[in-house]
Amino acid sequence: MEAGAATLTLHPRSARQMYTGAADHSLTAELVSLVDVPVIASGDINSRARAQSVLAATGAAAVMVGRGAQGNPWALREIVDGDGTEPSREEIAAELILFVRETARELGEHRASGFLKKFYGWYLGRGRFPKPFKQELVQLETTDEVVTRLFAAAPGAAKIVEQLESELPDPAHEILLDSMPISIYGGG
Repeated sequence: MEAGAATLTLHPRSARQMYTGAADHSLTAELVSLVDVPVIASGDINSRARAQSVLAATGAAAVMVGRGAQGNPWALREIVDGDGTEPSREEIAAELILFVRETARELGEHRASGFLKKFYGWYLGRGRFPKPFKQELVQLETTDEVVTRLFAAAPGAAKIVEQLESELPDPAHEILLDSMPISIYGGG
């Protein structure tokens, strides 16, 4: 901590494990005992009960949610508020439509159309939409085709998308990532 770190985040999974096995939060607890700054526990945080368990067992100051929220932003509502209400088909389609549109705006159509394909299964899985529908979306060539197909599958999503878009920040005040040397990680 001599270097001045204000917090530390630990994801206690080895590179060899990749996405398999469980995060070893005994390592998180050990880190908490060794440092005088807040530690954030990351790894396998996919429910409110799991978050509470990791916090209690490790003494960490907070948890970080990663893959547990990929395609399932409603997981955060459950973890933070204890609201495990499943989203409707319309809410799922609306959130995915907004994500598709914003990703295309940020990355451009060509990059976005390929990048987004893995997200379709993440959003539409868990029994939310039939598997053939997800496979159909992956075959579509443009994000506009994907959006059109999602609206057809969940017509009530249009009103939700309108509401979500009205809550977005003004693009005139955004800093786009075009010229920045970064990589947007979509996991998996």
